[in-house]
This record gives sequence, C-alpha cells and structure tokens, in this order.
Amino acid sequence: MDFKFFQKPKPIRPPGNMYLMFNMDDALINVIRWKQYHNIEILSDVGTELAMVNVPIVNCWLRITGWRNWDLNSPSPTVEINYSVIEINTRAMNFVFRMEEQEFQRRIDITGI
Repeated sequence: MDFKFFQKPKPIRPPGNMYLMFNMDDALINVIRWKQYHNIEILSDVGTELAMVNVPIVNCWLRITGWRNWDLNSPSPTVEINYSVIEINTRAMNFVFRMEEQEFQRRIDITGI
C-alpha cells in the first residue's frame, strides 16, 4: 500500500535560478538590458558586475556563455541562455535560463530601463 504519511515531502523549489537569495534569471535580464542600452556585445568573455545592473551583490559578475533558439517553426519558440555567476574566491556557478521567445522579448524591452 502507498500511504501519504510514509512519503517524504517534496522540497519546494524556489522560482528561477537562485544564488545568494537572489533570482539570477532576473539578474540576467538586467544584464541583457544594460548591455543593449550601452551597445555592448552580449556574448563576450568579460562578465558584467551585478552591482552595475542594480543587483545588490558586490564583487560578483555574470557572464553569458551561450545562446540558443529552439523550435523556431513551432507556435511557441524558446530561448535558452547559458550563463555563469562568478564571485571572488569561489568557483563559478553555471545556470541555464529557458523562456518562450515572446515573453523573453517582452521582459528585455529596452523601454523598461
């Protein structure tokens, strides 16, 4: 028999990719907006300091390492972005961001700055 009280409760997963109590997906959107506003190449070897994009984490950088568009012919194409969060004296944390392209475009709309 399968009793609920014998099962371990499933941990509640926080939304997005969390690091130091911040949603790094939101930080990624801020970095992309900032790079567009300053006309800086989005995919580069140089990270963007998170304090520069209104994320209150000092000595921490975000670097976008890859960008893919999935199913361009489907009704809901998807964007996938690989990025790393680098903090001084720690190793890089790697994250993957996935979102429908239309919602992604709405969130990075430059008028939101």
